[in-house]
Amino acid sequence: MKGDDLPIEFIMVVRPKNQVVQFISSLPFNMPEDKRVDGAIAVCVANYGLVDGSFDYDLRDGEIRFRLTCSYRESTLSEELFNYMIMVSASTVDNYNDKFFMIAKGMMTVQQFIEQENS
Repeated sequence: MKGDDLPIEFIMVVRPKNQVVQFISSLPFNMPEDKRVDGAIAVCVANYGLVDGSFDYDLRDGEIRFRLTCSYRESTLSEELFNYMIMVSASTVDNYNDKFFMIAKGMMTVQQFIEQENS
C-alpha cells in the first residue's frame, strides 16, 4: 500500500495454535542512533493514544513497526475481520510514519510531536 507519501508494507501472520491473526508493518526507515531516545518517547506517546494496535520499537537499531493482533477464538476468519485490520493498520501507519520520519530527520522535535498529540 502507499500512504500519503511513504510506502506501507504489511505482513500478515496467522497463528492457528493461538488462534490469532496479526498485521505487522515495519516502517521504511530506522531511527538514527542520536534520535533513538526521542523515537522511544514518541512511540510511547503514540501508543498511549491508540485504540487498537501498537507500535513496537527496537532501541538497539531504531526499528519501528506497527502490530495489530486479533483473536479468532470460537469464530472464523472473515473478510470483515481482514478489512477491519487493513483499514486500522493502514490509517494508523499513515498517520504516524511521517511524524516519526520527521523526528528521525530532525525536522520535528519530540516536544513538538507531544504537543501535536495532546492538542
